[in-house]
Amino acid sequence: MNINKKTIISVFVVVLLVLGLIYFIKRGENLQTNNLNNTKNQLLEEFIFTFKEELTDKELTVKVSRDGKILTLNYGNIIEEKLTLSLSTNGSKYTNYNESIVFWNKGNEAIVYQNDAIIFQGTIIE
Repeated sequence: MNINKKTIISVFVVVLLVLGLIYFIKRGENLQTNNLNNTKNQLLEEFIFTFKEELTDKELTVKVSRDGKILTLNYGNIIEEKLTLSLSTNGSKYTNYNESIVFWNKGNEAIVYQNDAIIFQGTIIE
């Protein structure tokens, strides 16, 4: 069996070209999918969640900005209070400028403090 170097090099080049073509086709599909997802995400300016206390049936509505840094709280006498993401080691914590209002969230649970007193404790409505 006599295979010359030109044949081996030719086969190698063809294989590389095919692999390169496959890579660029897949990359193009991924770019199109990412662009479509980015367009959908740009349409959603905020995410809205509703929590409910079991005993009182009171509801708390929170709107979270797309980047997750701003939370708008609507509950009882707290109307459209804007809270910013704060440092937390467990769950998500949002506070207003002087930390008189604090929203904690971990999993499906939410707690709201006003002046260090719990004013709401409930679970997300699905």
